[in-house]
Amino acid sequence: MNLIKNSDTPAILDVIEKTELVVLGIEGFTLEEGNAVRPDMNAIADFSSVSNSIESIDASWNYFREVNRPELLYEFVLKAMPPKIDLENIDPNRLWVFGGAIDSSCAGLRIFGDSLIPEEVTNLLGCEPTEARRKGDVIPDTHYHRIAETGSWILDDDLPATADIKDKIENVLSRVTNDLAVWKCLAESFSIDIYCGLFLDEDNRGCEFSHEILNKLGERRISLGFDIYGPGQEEEYLHGDET
Repeated sequence: MNLIKNSDTPAILDVIEKTELVVLGIEGFTLEEGNAVRPDMNAIADFSSVSNSIESIDASWNYFREVNRPELLYEFVLKAMPPKIDLENIDPNRLWVFGGAIDSSCAGLRIFGDSLIPEEVTNLLGCEPTEARRKGDVIPDTHYHRIAETGSWILDDDLPATADIKDKIENVLSRVTNDLAVWKCLAESFSIDIYCGLFLDEDNRGCEFSHEILNKLGERRISLGFDIYGPGQEEEYLHGDET
C-alpha cells in the first residue's frame, strides 16, 4: 500500500491533473503504534461516478479542504482515461465501421407448385408477374436450356436497389390483391414466400420488421426468407433451385 502524506497531496494532485488521470476514490489512514495503519471511516471518498479527470480533481480538492487533518495518510485509487481521438483528422483507413442499414437489396414474391398455371394465378392476384412458367417449360439460358421442375409465378419489387427492404416487401404486396380468401386458396395448393437478397458493403448490417408487416405476411400465409451476401461477394440474386 502506497500512502501519501497530507503535506504531499497538493503536489500529487498536480501530477494527476497533468497526466489526466481520474481519481476514483481517496481513503485516509492513521498511523498507530508499531507503524500499523488503520483506515479512518470518516475520511473515505468515492468519486467513481465522475466522468472525467477535471471533475475528479475538483472533487479531490473539495475532499482535502473538508478533511485537512495533518496526521492522515492517503491512498489514491486512480484510473487512466483512454486516449483522445481526433475524429476530424484521423486516417479513414484506420476506421472500422459497424452497424447501419442494408446497403442494397431486392425482394420477390414467389409462388411454386407442380399444378401451377401462371395465367390463373395472374387472374387471382390481379397483377402481371415479372416471370412465370409451367412445370416442364423450357427455361432459356445463354449457355444451355433447362427444364422447369415445377410451375412458378414470381413478382419482383420495382424500387431502386438502395431502397429499404421493408419498403420493397410492401411494394410487392401493394401490387397484388388484398383478398385473404384468394391467398388462402393459393396457400392450400402452392408454396408461397417472399424471398429477399441482402447485399452488404460492410460487416454487421441489420434490419428489422414491424409487427404490422409480419402480420400482413402471416394473414396471407407467406413465408419470409433471405439470401445474404457479404462484402466482396458477387451481387447475384437467384430465385432458388425450385425454378
